[in-house]
Amino acid sequence: MKYYIVDFENVNTHGLNGIENIAEEDTVCIFYSDFANSISIDHHLAISQSKADISFQKVDVNGRNSLDFQLVSYLGYILCENRDRDTEFFIVTKDRAFESIPAYWRNKGYKISVVTD
Repeated sequence: MKYYIVDFENVNTHGLNGIENIAEEDTVCIFYSDFANSISIDHHLAISQSKADISFQKVDVNGRNSLDFQLVSYLGYILCENRDRDTEFFIVTKDRAFESIPAYWRNKGYKISVVTD
């Protein structure tokens, strides 16, 4: 199983490329805000064609990096909820600040990567 967390505010629709190919057992959670809250009809179609479990988390941006902090909090939450160490987690973002997250969680036995393209 794979779990994708998308920083939509940072990657916009480019972070959704290929979403229609994600497997049925996988999960995608898209974090967005009022600053980034629209997608094209083509991306709507790709999302609807995906067999993955897709959810959306709207973030109230009330300060710098609000979405980032909430995304990382959510990651910690789902890692604690999902004790299956075979699950792979991916943070989809162009934000280099997330690069320190995988090393921290790998030391605890989780498989986490940051996807920048």
